[in-house]
Amino acid sequence: MKWLQGVREIYRTPVCVEVATTAHVEESLKHDIDALWLGARTTSNPIIMQEIANSLQGVDKPIFVKNPINPDIGLWVGAFERLNNSGVTKLSAIHRGFSTYNKNMHRNDPIWEMPMELKRILPRLPLLCDPSHISGNREMVFSVSQNALDFLFDGLMVEVHVDPKKAFTDREQQLGPRQLRDMLNKLTLKKNSINKPSYLTQIEILREEIDKCDKHLLDTLAKRSGISKKIGALKSKNKISIST
Repeated sequence: MKWLQGVREIYRTPVCVEVATTAHVEESLKHDIDALWLGARTTSNPIIMQEIANSLQGVDKPIFVKNPINPDIGLWVGAFERLNNSGVTKLSAIHRGFSTYNKNMHRNDPIWEMPMELKRILPRLPLLCDPSHISGNREMVFSVSQNALDFLFDGLMVEVHVDPKKAFTDREQQLGPRQLRDMLNKLTLKKNSINKPSYLTQIEILREEIDKCDKHLLDTLAKRSGISKKIGALKSKNKISIST
């Protein structure tokens, strides 16, 4: 922990570390670490979560909680409830994606519906995105970050290394300082609403067109359903298998 203290004194910046056990918490508090975060594997274990919540009783420090490994909203919400019941009030969520058996373009499947559901359940909870762990590839960090901002996330947790090729872990997903600067300059912040009359008029017209399309689709599906019932009745009358 001494080297972390040195970093804080040299760069005059807050220091945040990951804790996975009560021993980690005790060491962090002893050295007055500014903020703590709980990883996905910790969030996934209610027993460990309760032990850590007990060790954080009444602690007045920012605590960040990553989503559990699997898309289980109950585990994620439960982690916040345990911490809140221990008197921890400075809580934030970090969305880092979910493990999956199927290989896809992301290291961890973002399943954006999950953090949106968390936001619905806990609307006052700050929500950050970890695009590095979702991407698993530095080339995708920008696009995932922009998606998060499009969903009105409150911030980003990005992995940065002075020389990513020499990083001990996760080197493929880490940005260099200049890459981080360039990415931040390219990101576009989105608004939650706008009162511009021309925009409101155009969006209303387009929504009406979608409503018309929806009605047409429903009418078509209803017609198709009626035809399918006639086919079923005809097969039944002639004692023909449904599968043929």
